[in-house]
Amino acid sequence: MGPEVRPAYPKAPQEVWPLARERGPLGSSHFSAATFDGQHIGRKPLKLDHDAIQHDRIQGQSLREIAKGHRISMATEQRALRKNPIQAA
Repeated sequence: MGPEVRPAYPKAPQEVWPLARERGPLGSSHFSAATFDGQHIGRKPLKLDHDAIQHDRIQGQSLREIAKGHRISMATEQRALRKNPIQAA
């Protein structure tokens, strides 16, 4: 008979995942425990004045002028305009 074939992973993934969660902050349990406690994880959201950005755009300012005036990036400004689209009159 040939040599014994062993799997690359000694345990099935279903058996390994609970062990990884038990490790604490190294596993994904830190994230789920923090969100369960109501803590915000990650970068704080920007506080934008969506109405002022939309008003400036209606007044005819360019995207670059609006971004400079509000001290935000053009990508952030475009996301703000996309979130609150200008209604056609």
